[in-house]
Amino acid sequence: LSAAEKGSEGFNFSNCCAALSVLEAHASSNERLSSRVDKHLNELRERIMAHREDNINQKMALLTILSAVFMPLTLLTGIWGMNFESMPELEMKGAYQKALLGMLILALCMVYSFQR
Repeated sequence: LSAAEKGSEGFNFSNCCAALSVLEAHASSNERLSSRVDKHLNELRERIMAHREDNINQKMALLTILSAVFMPLTLLTGIWGMNFESMPELEMKGAYQKALLGMLILALCMVYSFQR
């Protein structure tokens, strides 16, 4: 401390009290500021997470629709791909074209129903 702060009896604490009150005010101000910054960061983090969740939900919806469209087609392909000789549709004329047309109509109907 400077010589002016020293009295005949030791230190003059009146200046120290003023300096401490200024430091306390600055500390309180910094604490409020850091609290506001923390709130803003939390809001930004929540917005980012919500945006990511929306993107994931959109992708999952698309995958669900694609799965719903192709699962019945896979079932029909699996059934007709079996090696049986007693399947009546194997002997029909134009059965292959009719089966493809039926699967195409089924897929288009499912896509149309999901778009509504």
